[in-house]
Amino acid sequence: MEREQLAWMAGMFNGDGCISLTLLDWKTRFNARVQVALSQTDTETLGQCEEYVTKIIGKVPYRTVNKAHGNGKSEVHHIRMNKMVDVTTFLTAIRPWLIGKKAKKADLVIKYIDRRKTFDNLNSNDVKRNIRNDDISMRIVQEFYKLNNAKVPQKITDALNDYLAREYGQAPGSAEYAHAA
Repeated sequence: MEREQLAWMAGMFNGDGCISLTLLDWKTRFNARVQVALSQTDTETLGQCEEYVTKIIGKVPYRTVNKAHGNGKSEVHHIRMNKMVDVTTFLTAIRPWLIGKKAKKADLVIKYIDRRKTFDNLNSNDVKRNIRNDDISMRIVQEFYKLNNAKVPQKITDALNDYLAREYGQAPGSAEYAHAA
């Protein structure tokens, strides 16, 4: 794919794209779902985006339509990717042209996925159970939530507090804890 096409795709994504990282039920291990989406009311423009995304990730992304509601509203068309390999491939390809929060979110999601791949390639059940206590992944998710100006989920805060107390003997509120967190 040519640089101009990647730059165009990044521009569209900067304006109409979304990067999300959502916490899942993590009774057995710490986990979050990643998703990249792009929304458009102009089907021709979305068709061009879909063509470029297909070239980048090697397959057609998932496409949905939200029907118009109310007077004068248009249907909104979406393309989505939620497989980690697709998200990483797409974000890495357009990353040089992303700006602001989108660039920071892309970096965090790529880092999170790389971290997840490290654990997913391990076979030991004991190691997989310890993913729940992976402070690096938790900190990535925490930073992502802060970028959205969203309240960090209490389970992340609690898990980090427990982890730091257990691993380093640090109590929340201490100077050592503030430095480690």
